[in-house]
Amino acid sequence: MNIDYAVISSNQNPFYRDFYEPVSRAWNRFGYKTFMIEVCDEESDIFETEYGIYKKIKKVNGSVELQAQVARLFAFNLVKEKNLLTSDIDMMPLNREYFDSRAQNVPESDVLVYTAQAQGKEYPYFPMCYVLANSEVLPNILGIADMSFSDFINHLENVFVSDPVAGTAWNRDENFLFDQLSKVDNKVILKDRHHHQ
Repeated sequence: MNIDYAVISSNQNPFYRDFYEPVSRAWNRFGYKTFMIEVCDEESDIFETEYGIYKKIKKVNGSVELQAQVARLFAFNLVKEKNLLTSDIDMMPLNREYFDSRAQNVPESDVLVYTAQAQGKEYPYFPMCYVLANSEVLPNILGIADMSFSDFINHLENVFVSDPVAGTAWNRDENFLFDQLSKVDNKVILKDRHHHQ
C-alpha cells in the first residue's frame, strides 16, 4: 500500500498548531503530502496548501482538544480512495524507509498498524502513530462511514465515558480504534515498530 497523505490535526492552540509547517515540510521531503485537520470556530471545504490539503472543521460541544485528536479518524470520511497514515502534529518523521518497508505488500483492503503490541493493560489501545488504511475501508470498520463530525463526537461520548482515572478520556480515539480493529483481526496487519519486517 502506498501512502497518499499523512494525517495530522490540531485545534487553534499555537502550542500544537505551530508544528504544522515544520512537520509538513518533513513529510514533504519524503514525497508525502499532509492532510491537516484544524478544529476551530469555522467550517471550510478541503483546500490545497503548499504542503498538501487542509480542512477546517467547526468544533461541537465538548472538549475541543479531544475533538482535535479524534479528527484524524474522521479524516477518512473526507476523501475518496486515498491511503491515509495517521500521525501526530508534533511527531517529526525521520526515515521514509521506516514507513515504506512496512507498507510494502499490504493490500488496500487491509489496515496496517505500525505497533504490533497494543498499549495499556486495562484499557488497551493502538497509538495513532501510526495507522495506514484506505479511506474506503477504515470508516466501514469503525462504523462511522455515514456520520457527520458531530455524530462522530457524540458516538465516541457514548462508547467511552470520559473518565481520566480509567484512562479512556485522553486516549479515547486510540481505545476506540483498538476495539473496532480487534473485531476484524483477519483484515488488520500488525508490524513491530522497532524492527524491519
